[in-house]
This record gives sequence, C-alpha cells and structure tokens, in this order.
Amino acid sequence: MIVTSSQTNKIKTMKTKSSLLFALAMSAAVSVLTLNQAAAQGSLTPPGAPSPTMKSLDQIEPRTPVDATHTPGDSSDEFLITQPGSYYLTTNITAVVLKNGIKIITNNVTLDLNGFSLLGTNPADDAILVPAGYFNITVENGIIFGWSNTSSGNGISCSGNAVTLKHLTISSNSWIGIYIAGSNDLVTDNLLVGNGTSGNVGGQASIRVEGSNNRVMNNHVVGSGNFNSIGIYTASGTNNFVTANFVEGCGGSMYDYTIGGIQIIGPIVSTTSSDNITNTSPWVNFAF
Repeated sequence: MIVTSSQTNKIKTMKTKSSLLFALAMSAAVSVLTLNQAAAQGSLTPPGAPSPTMKSLDQIEPRTPVDATHTPGDSSDEFLITQPGSYYLTTNITAVVLKNGIKIITNNVTLDLNGFSLLGTNPADDAILVPAGYFNITVENGIIFGWSNTSSGNGISCSGNAVTLKHLTISSNSWIGIYIAGSNDLVTDNLLVGNGTSGNVGGQASIRVEGSNNRVMNNHVVGSGNFNSIGIYTASGTNNFVTANFVEGCGGSMYDYTIGGIQIIGPIVSTTSSDNITNTSPWVNFAF
C-alpha cells in the first residue's frame, strides 16, 4: 500500500496529540497526589514555642524519702521525721549502735516502708519510735528485724494516739515486737515471729498494749519460745479490743489480759481432739 504525504502528516499529528494528552494527564495526576500529601501532613508551621511535656520528679513521686538528706537524725536517732507528710523508704536501713532507727515527732504522717527492711543490731534501741503527744500516724508495708537490747530493742514503740500499724513483718526483736501505749490505735494484719528473745525478763511480748480503746485484730503471732514471752499482752488500760488473732508457740501465755482494767477480748479457741473449730463467733481468737 502506498502512503501519501497527506496521510503521513495526519499520522504525525495524531501522535503529537496523543503525547500532549498523556503529558497533561500525568501532570494532573502528580498535582492531585501532591495535594493529597500536603493535606495529610497538615501545616508545617509550628503552633507555638516548644514547652516541656514530661512530669516533674515531685509529680512522679510526691512523697519524701527517708534518708540523710531529707530526714537527718541526731545523737539518739538515725532518722527524724519532723514535718507532716507522706514518707517512704528507698532502700534498707541498717541500725546504728544505741540509736533508734526512725523517730516520728510530728502529727499527720504516713510512713511507707515500701517493702524494705529496718535491720537491727545489738545493742540498738527501737526500730521505729513514736513518743507520746503525737497523733494521726500510719506505718505500713515492710520488715523490721533483729533490734536487740537488754531493756529495749522493740520493733515499734508507739505512745501516740490514732496510730495505724499494718502489713508489717516484725521478727527476732529482743524485747517487744509492737508496743502501743496510746489510745484509738489500730494494729492489724501483721506477722510477728520470734520476738521477746532477751532472756529471763518479764513483760516481753509480741504485741503489748498499754492504753485504752485500741484495736488489735487479724494478726498472726508466733512466739520465741522464751518462757517469759507472751503472745498478745493487754498490760494496762481499758476497753482494748482484741479479736480474730492467731497466736502460737509462745513460752508464756498466748493471751494475757488478767492485768489492768476491763478489756474486750474475743473468745479464745484452742485445738480440740478432733482439730475442729466449734466456736463460730466472728471475733474468735485462736491459740495453738
């Protein structure tokens, strides 16, 4: 077939138009893609000056650590808490000879041992001391072990009012595990093992109560075996409420409430020949 010059020119014209249409279509597609990307990214102009977004240390842990910087001690006490607030341990505390571990001499304090231990020595005084005249204090969540002295060496010695002692493990202290001598205190959900180890000295106990209107409940007491060691001892005061405790293995009495004023003591249940609990009172104390 013979192609004339006129037909050749038409073919060239059609190719040119096709190329132009393709170029225009590609340009439009690129423009649409660019617009879509710009819309997805948003404005590139900063909304304002940069500002900090992380929390401060006080916001992360708004409590005060017990240490030489924040709670320095004195000649009688390794650490002193002198201001109301919430305090916590960041590590174990090891006793200094003839000193108390932590003394609290202010009102409205929560001391969280934070799972750490106060580790005693011989001779040392009390692991935690709250003198008379202070109130609204809570000590919780840790271990007190091995504070030893001939006539002291208590785990916790507390003469304050409205004091709560809970979720503590207190063991192998030579004199008394928990001593309370104030009023309206609560001692609950603690484990006391092998306290009262200092020898043939009367008045030792895992929990000793002197004061009035205190509650001692839901504690597990395992005695040291020393024949003077008493499990729970309401030595003086009146209307102390002792219920739902478990006491075993004390060389002296499991419970002693014969001295002092009128006390409120839940029924005491010991093992029977069939090892069954026959008293269904919700206030019952156990002795084994």
